[in-house]
Amino acid sequence: MKLSMTIGALCVATAPAFAAPYCDALLHKEQLEKRYQRLAPIENSANTGWIFTADQMDVDYEMSSEVTMLMTGIIEAIEAQNTQLTILTAPPRPIVAGQEIVDLTYGRKGAFDVATAAASFDTLVAQLRDAGATVPNLLTAAQAAEDSAPYYFQRDTHWTSTGAALSALALAEEMDVANSFAISQLAVLDTYEERGSLSDIVDATCGMRDAAEMMPVYDYTSVADANGLGLLDDTSSTRTQVALLGTSFSNRYRRDQYQAADALAAALNADIENLSVSGGGLIGPMEEYVLSGALYAGSRDMVIWEFPYTESLNTSPLRQLLGALKAQGAAEMDSFETAMSDGSATFDLQSRAVGADLLHIQLDTDQAREVRLALTFADGTSKTVKLRRKSSMQEVAQHADWYAYVGGYKYGDVVAVEMKTDSQANAGFARLSVMGSATN
Repeated sequence: MKLSMTIGALCVATAPAFAAPYCDALLHKEQLEKRYQRLAPIENSANTGWIFTADQMDVDYEMSSEVTMLMTGIIEAIEAQNTQLTILTAPPRPIVAGQEIVDLTYGRKGAFDVATAAASFDTLVAQLRDAGATVPNLLTAAQAAEDSAPYYFQRDTHWTSTGAALSALALAEEMDVANSFAISQLAVLDTYEERGSLSDIVDATCGMRDAAEMMPVYDYTSVADANGLGLLDDTSSTRTQVALLGTSFSNRYRRDQYQAADALAAALNADIENLSVSGGGLIGPMEEYVLSGALYAGSRDMVIWEFPYTESLNTSPLRQLLGALKAQGAAEMDSFETAMSDGSATFDLQSRAVGADLLHIQLDTDQAREVRLALTFADGTSKTVKLRRKSSMQEVAQHADWYAYVGGYKYGDVVAVEMKTDSQANAGFARLSVMGSATN
């Protein structure tokens, strides 16, 4: 009995403190509003102040061989336009928070292995670099942040203004850009209260809200002054011209609340055109940049593709983006037209698409948000490619044309396509062109 009490005392002494969740309902999918259920369980602690949703707790970030092939093709296609591609991938929040905070927030040890997740994220960065892009390791930058000026909010999914600045400086270092700035040298114009997207979930579920988190609003004009640039100076011939194509990290509240573009302009001594779209997803702004013809206009030296770790590098969106890129200069081999029934259509390609690696779909509407392609190959294998556009991208531009790269498979030619659009599209007619890209 005495031995048991001793062991119990040791266990209590070495275990993390009780998580003290804001309320127990956050941990149970069925107790959450429908819009939040996909995020369950939502690990949280009123003691640590941190909140982690299920989609943030992945430990595997490495690209598969198919994803690597597609990403390599995307990078090569962009850089073939004399445009340097750089990638900013905000690192996983739980890794940045650290193992101790994660354990305390969960209320137990071993639920999430920070070291394993960090190693996998490092591998992702290395893979993206090997594929040909310029990619700083933002995990290293985030872990160097001071507690007084953190990289991430505890109760919001996004980086802070300091996190955006550290990321911009990491990219400048990766590119060997001289005459950058130090965050400590920036004047602070104001402070901003972040109410927190995760605090909103707590409020909706538990009826309570923790304190708003504060971050500085930096004055980047001092950096321009230090570089000897006046307000009326014409720098267009000397400064790098950059298109920033990102997510809410670069377009928070549709006004770039975290000053990502300002930080990048200062760090790179560049002119930044911020074309990021909050809610645009992994490829939304990038696909629009291609479809609009902006990539081919030759006015930008560099594209910064910003997406956080939660935007999974899945094959369907990458095939969609690569399809749009490969459409430039692709030759049409054959085409098929049909009326659609309940948003569905079937195309029998038979042997008329030998060697085709690109599909071009033209609908009689630009309202479609999803085009699902069920592909049948010559050896009988079936694969599905889901083409999607977020509703926020429809506010930017609408297109009746969709592309899908169907190369790189080992099953022979595509011999049949079953297509289905979302119900809101009301598509009544479709044309499918099979094409051979210039580099198939």
